Amino acid sequence: MMLGPEWPYRVTLDREDWEEIQNWCLVNIGDFDQFWYKLGIDPMAYMVGDRRTTWFFKREEDAIMFTLKWL
Repeated sequence: MMLGPEWPYRVTLDREDWEEIQNWCLVNIGDFDQFWYKLGIDPMAYMVGDRRTTWFFKREEDAIMFTLKWL
């Protein structure tokens, strides 16, 4: 899935602690669907070990801060 041009920065993680990451985003970046957006784990893919989540950001500085923290 691709979001519109207002979400130009994308980071993909392969981690299981996405709830902790989501809480960090709320505290450090702002509201979901305002400054950041997350595509969750595909349940069928998770069954075979795929834990990837994709995170989108409107601002470059948020994507950089996120990457430095979680990648």
